[in-house]
Amino acid sequence: MKVVQLNNNQEQKALWVKFQSGDKAAFAQIYQRNISILYQYAKSLGAANDLVDAAIQQLFVEMWTNRATLPVPASVSFYFYAALKSRLENSRSLQKEAHVKEPV
Repeated sequence: MKVVQLNNNQEQKALWVKFQSGDKAAFAQIYQRNISILYQYAKSLGAANDLVDAAIQQLFVEMWTNRATLPVPASVSFYFYAALKSRLENSRSLQKEAHVKEPV
C-alpha cells in the first residue's frame, strides 16, 4: 500500500510541476484525480453542498492564478485537504459574521 501511495504522490508531484508551468492538461488531471475525494472530505466535515462547491471552485481558481508562486508540496493530497479545510472554515466564519450583522 505504501508503494502505491508513494508512486501516486510522485505522479501528483510531476503533474504539479507541469501545472506550475502553465500546462492546462496537467491541471485538468490534478482536478480529475482529486475532485471526488475533496468533495467527500468536505462533506465529512459537515459542510453544506453549496459551501463545498464554492470552496472547491475557489481552491482551484486560486491554484491556477497563483501557480507560478506555489511551492511543490511534500504531499499533494495533504495540501488539498489543508487548503480546502481552511477555505471551509473561512467561509463558515464569514457566514456567521453576516448572520450576526443582519438586522432583526
